[in-house]
Amino acid sequence: SGAGTIRPADVTTSPFPGTTVDKDGNILYVIQPGDTAWSLAQRFNTTVSALAALNKDKFKSMEVLRVGKTLIVGKVKK
Repeated sequence: SGAGTIRPADVTTSPFPGTTVDKDGNILYVIQPGDTAWSLAQRFNTTVSALAALNKDKFKSMEVLRVGKTLIVGKVKK
């Protein structure tokens, strides 16, 4: 019993494989070779505009994504 039960600790678990969640509930992804803003928007079920808004303090342009940099790709819903 208990299968499928959501525990409070699960709230900070990212819904996307290969991502982590910070203390503020931001879902973080480390940019990999070949990633583009469009491909990431598709992967994380969002838009390029939304990614740009989430990362406006880190990136001047979503056109240049640097491998190894961390991108916010969403927020954990509470």
